[in-house]
Amino acid sequence: MLEPFRNKVEWRDSLQPFVGVHFSNELLDALPVRLISGGVEKLVDLQDDMFVFIERPPSNMVFNQVALDGIDNLAANLNRGYVIAIDYGHWGDEFQRDIQVRAQHRHLDSPFEQIGHADIAWVIGSEWQHQGYATEAVKVVVGFLLELGVQEIRASIHPDHVASIRVAERVGFMRTNERAGPEVIWKLISE
Repeated sequence: MLEPFRNKVEWRDSLQPFVGVHFSNELLDALPVRLISGGVEKLVDLQDDMFVFIERPPSNMVFNQVALDGIDNLAANLNRGYVIAIDYGHWGDEFQRDIQVRAQHRHLDSPFEQIGHADIAWVIGSEWQHQGYATEAVKVVVGFLLELGVQEIRASIHPDHVASIRVAERVGFMRTNERAGPEVIWKLISE
């Protein structure tokens, strides 16, 4: 599927020593964290077939060992080059107290609100447009999400953005009558 782009991108199953650029978007947000606020730690539990938060006193374990190990692994394997990690953070104390959950670029009240659903968006620089990059990248991301068990993938596309509509159609998204502001919601539902 990515054969035409072999000379431009390397896809790896695991991190190996490399010279080059490691680029990620929202990588840090994808790592598991501990939610501690007001002297209690919130954990996820399953009660009556529903996910709920439970609280306990914070333990003395490392704040996020998985994240620390991942960053250490990246640093150990970077022989020469750059790490570019884009993460859209917030300034101010109010964003350090609470977990934030978003879908369709909007805040959700609970992280349990849309389990099994994912939003996806794509942007390709103008000099690389109309070469199939977006379609191939979206196919890879959709395949990954489906393998994780995501049941519904949504894309919000402006009705005038023909190129994004074509990408959605090629990958298997279906147009819906739902809207997010001026954008139309397209869905891919796993079978």
